Amino acid sequence: MQARQPVAKAVSAAPLPSWRGSGSMSKSPRSPVRPPIKARTLSELGDADEASYPFLQESFPATLGALGLEHRRPSFSAWSDAVGQHDVLGSFTDDEPSDDDDEPATNARLVAPSKFGRPAEDSGWQPEERAVRDAALARLDAGAAAHLRANDLLFLRLVRGFRLLEDRAAATADMCAWVADRRLVWDAARLLPAVGDDLRFHEAVWPTWVAGRDGFGHLVVLERLGCIDFDALLKLPLDLILRRRVQALDGLQRELARPLEGYGRVYKCVFLVDVAGASFGTLMRSETTALAKAYARLTERMYADAVWKNVVVNAPAVARGAWRVVERLLDDETKDLISFVHAPPGAADTPGKLRAAGVPRAACPVYLGGAANPVLLADLLARGDGGADLVPPPEPRPDAARLRRFSSHDDDERSRPPGFRDDDEAPPRRGDGAAGGLLNIKVVLALFLAFDVFVFWYKSRKRWQADEL
Repeated sequence: MQARQPVAKAVSAAPLPSWRGSGSMSKSPRSPVRPPIKARTLSELGDADEASYPFLQESFPATLGALGLEHRRPSFSAWSDAVGQHDVLGSFTDDEPSDDDDEPATNARLVAPSKFGRPAEDSGWQPEERAVRDAALARLDAGAAAHLRANDLLFLRLVRGFRLLEDRAAATADMCAWVADRRLVWDAARLLPAVGDDLRFHEAVWPTWVAGRDGFGHLVVLERLGCIDFDALLKLPLDLILRRRVQALDGLQRELARPLEGYGRVYKCVFLVDVAGASFGTLMRSETTALAKAYARLTERMYADAVWKNVVVNAPAVARGAWRVVERLLDDETKDLISFVHAPPGAADTPGKLRAAGVPRAACPVYLGGAANPVLLADLLARGDGGADLVPPPEPRPDAARLRRFSSHDDDERSRPPGFRDDDEAPPRRGDGAAGGLLNIKVVLALFLAFDVFVFWYKSRKRWQADEL
């Protein structure tokens, strides 16, 4: 295949990360003198006072810099003890209806609310977004502009995903140029339906399942790391893996684009990631971390503003403890995007924990105590017309009276799930590093930092014990 010219007029498309040689996380030089961290458990480390935390700035400056935290010294006394969880169905049942709620609603639709000042998914192009769109189109060449015009929802997500970047029009144009270039190279318009080796990849190498929908109609997507054939996966060219994952994620977007009776438009997914069965050694291989970084870069650009929630279950206790340390450094919007849930199969409280994290029982797999029998995404990708009839439906909607109150967009606090705020309550914060699609990469970087924190604590604890002996 001949090399294509960059599609942006001003900025060329950035190359994909190399497969070899970029696998391991960069480590900063170790400080020659550092007082030992005398914490016997990660929980103790998480409860330490601010004076015990300079080691984060000393040991992981590159990762903290990528997260926008290199100069941040948070007040530990202001930290919350846990990440707030949103029960997406609870807002419909927590209070009694008022007397004027007895009349049935007509043509009421359940609309996913705005979070942190972002436009709701059901809303169309806003005036400011149209201005950014037109400015970005003026910076793109004809091929990129035509591709984005033909994929209006993709274009809308990109404009919304990077809404907080400095010099928004120019930065959005650069991101759109990169996305359009990759999609044109991969001929994304012809990726579906999946056939042949592509289909076998989604069946046996990197299988993904659709478990159902949450209370707002978002697809709940199940990823089981223990079911990924890493031996076969890491033998494939990186570019081929990324193209096939675009095939999978585009398939999810195709299913989301189908109108769902009684619900507003949604284009985001809830990702339920089950870590059980994954080999720690395999996940730490240089090839695996190189793939993770390239995949994170792809998704934070091409699928900006396409994630409603990441729910990680069955992660090792040390990972959850390390995350408890790292999450306290993150902004609320990034923390809202990910939840760690200890949900062992067979435990009586597992369905309740997952429901509180945003995965209702109807979309929770049977093996985790739910009622869903997930559909293999490959079965949906193989169908030229999609497979909306195969996707399990959402849980029963709330009664029409409460639905009318929720979808009326009034100022009644009872009509909004806890933690959600209107645009006036959460004005955009430019330059804070938590913009749009960057949330995806910030979550990945935060997870890398959590792993580094655990390794550092473990080595410090060993040195401390050796000194005592």
